Amino acid sequence: MRILPSVRQIWSGYIRLFRIRSIPCAVTPSQDTEATQDGFMATGKDTQLKVSPTGTLLSTGWYRLTYEADYEGDDHLFVPKIFPGYLLDEPSDETGPFRTFPAGSLIELRAHFPGPATHFFHYNFDPKGFRFDPFELDYPRTRIHYSGEFKLSGFCLTYYGSISFLLLCLGHVLKHQGQTRRKLVIGKTLMLLRKRGLEGALRWLAHETHLNLQPPFSPTTWYANFKRRPESVSEARSSESSTASTTPSLTLFIVADAASPEALTSTIDSALAQTQKIDALIILANSRTPRATCLSAQRLAQNQRSVRYTVCEYQNFEKGLDLATGDLISLIKAGDSLVRHAVKSLASGLAQGNADIAYGDEVIMESSGGRIHKTVLRSAFCLDHFLGHPVLGRLTVIRRNLLGGMNSFSWCESDEAVNEQLILEALHRTRRIVHVPQILLERPKAQTSPNSRRLPASSILEFLKSLGFLQATVEPAATPGLYSIRYRRPPSGKIGIVIPTKNNGDLLKLAVQSLEETVPKTLYDLVIVDHESDDPATLNLLDTIASRHRVIPYEGAFNFSRINNFAVECFNEEVDSFLFLNNDIEAIQTGWLEAMRDLLSRKDVGIVGATLLYPPKDPAVSDANVTSRARGAVSPDTCLIQHAGVMLNVPLAEHYQKCERYRDAYQQGASQNPAIPHLVTRTFSAVTAACMLTRRDVFETLGGFDDALAVGYQDVDLCLRARDQGYKTVCSAEAVLFHHESMTRG
Repeated sequence: MRILPSVRQIWSGYIRLFRIRSIPCAVTPSQDTEATQDGFMATGKDTQLKVSPTGTLLSTGWYRLTYEADYEGDDHLFVPKIFPGYLLDEPSDETGPFRTFPAGSLIELRAHFPGPATHFFHYNFDPKGFRFDPFELDYPRTRIHYSGEFKLSGFCLTYYGSISFLLLCLGHVLKHQGQTRRKLVIGKTLMLLRKRGLEGALRWLAHETHLNLQPPFSPTTWYANFKRRPESVSEARSSESSTASTTPSLTLFIVADAASPEALTSTIDSALAQTQKIDALIILANSRTPRATCLSAQRLAQNQRSVRYTVCEYQNFEKGLDLATGDLISLIKAGDSLVRHAVKSLASGLAQGNADIAYGDEVIMESSGGRIHKTVLRSAFCLDHFLGHPVLGRLTVIRRNLLGGMNSFSWCESDEAVNEQLILEALHRTRRIVHVPQILLERPKAQTSPNSRRLPASSILEFLKSLGFLQATVEPAATPGLYSIRYRRPPSGKIGIVIPTKNNGDLLKLAVQSLEETVPKTLYDLVIVDHESDDPATLNLLDTIASRHRVIPYEGAFNFSRINNFAVECFNEEVDSFLFLNNDIEAIQTGWLEAMRDLLSRKDVGIVGATLLYPPKDPAVSDANVTSRARGAVSPDTCLIQHAGVMLNVPLAEHYQKCERYRDAYQQGASQNPAIPHLVTRTFSAVTAACMLTRRDVFETLGGFDDALAVGYQDVDLCLRARDQGYKTVCSAEAVLFHHESMTRG
């Protein structure tokens, strides 16, 4: 009888140290998931699966999980996590976009693309199974969840005893390694065994093994996966969207410039491989074009009926333009590469949108190594953005009849300047401009300064004057290629500023003091709306403020819309615009209100917002004494962005670039991170009413804020109603303030 305990101990030790066992599992749908014939359907934002071992239980220990993943679509990641089984279908009382879980109650697996996936993890949860989330909510930060069909084929779970797992990992890590690297791995493993024990060594080896089997993804690997998707979903979309009864003809200009013959040939090949035929390819050589490239271009023109060749400097591009015969024209450069469906997608976009100009997205490649420098995902067309910092890029398709007899290329020093000039000319007559949200072009990273790739400021000024802005100014900013534009048509009236408040006297004092220090008194009238403050210090402050500005009482339940609508009725006819300002806003530099007012002087603009930053974490200034900071003592460059415009459908409404590091593109130069777009003045769907300027006539036409929206979304609603009336909402990147967001109500 004494033998049985010894046998059990030996067997237990064998399982714990040496055993390798494949565990069959049943994978069934749970919350926000339905079973389909071939896999699963994600039906909500928190896709969950239940994984249950068949005929056995899960022991505590190391596991390898393998499966083949796929989905419908072309741009999503699998971001899997494992939770204890008891969290399946557990209701959440949390109102935020993400749920939190007790420490140690989840296993984060490595994010991956569709295809084979391998994960290693240490499991110590429920022996009856676990919850598996293939698309976890908190990644990526855009918070856009996956919806649609997906597959997890060959779902296989394998248990490894500690020694077996050690040998498995060492075998993978040492494989294909040089002798020096092998010695380093073995040495570190032995060091971890001594200092942290077997489990510490295994966790490090599991990580190293994972790096070998499934390297971390990057923009380059993302794009490689994107291009591998079946020819793909992007091409299918372009086919589905093609509704035109006739196909417009296209003339594509290819600027040879200083490119090699190989670069030119590669570009021509991508153009000839288009799913929709390009009617004419015109190669433009200039004085910088190598002789070998010119000879190659001539041969291409002789061998391909659709290819023509001419010599044409940028400054007399009209010579090349005269050769165009198509309904549409577009411009690229030798070295660029068109994706196969690029022309078809742009033509479909024009037809569907009844538009005159169409453009898409692109990737910019490093000069060597096949690595992506950055991905350029563009927004809908914005004139402010285009004039300040053009973002349409090459391969912008324009209807040729919009260009007339152009002869205004004398200031152009690059293909991008030529492209900008073509678009400027077309803007005088265009009906609509459409953005095709697909990657349509690959191009190499530019080697020249952005300043030389833009039209000069005088060309932008000439365009503005043609629109009637005779007093406008256009000045180069600190970021190369960026212009600061002023329209110089300010209205004659004053700005009525409304600040609602309840208690929080320190915040109110800071808001009023910063306003007085940064804005001339002749520019505004200020009304403070006191909503039943009962703090003695705040009441004393209100009495002090009342000697300089108007303080009015408001009683009743908190209703942001009603309070602000009530306040604007206090202003006389001298006030022709209203600025709605939270009591937790701090002005930090002069000129911010003038910049907003300048934009509002345009009749097409109805609402203007500001760029708001989280204040820096300054230990010398506590929340209880925020009024002690000297104006201008803190650089905004140390701050994170709180608001730079509002985007819709992410998931409902979200602030643009929220929590990104702020960089003043106008005064300090651009961010060094190529993945982050420059923060420039541009239109948005909405802006926050924490700092919102609007004209009296616009506000009265819209009927003010909607009283039915007491606490949230009044600003978004007002902006959308303004858009319906034909007014733009613009966020100024040159009006920058602090927003002490967490220290106020509403």
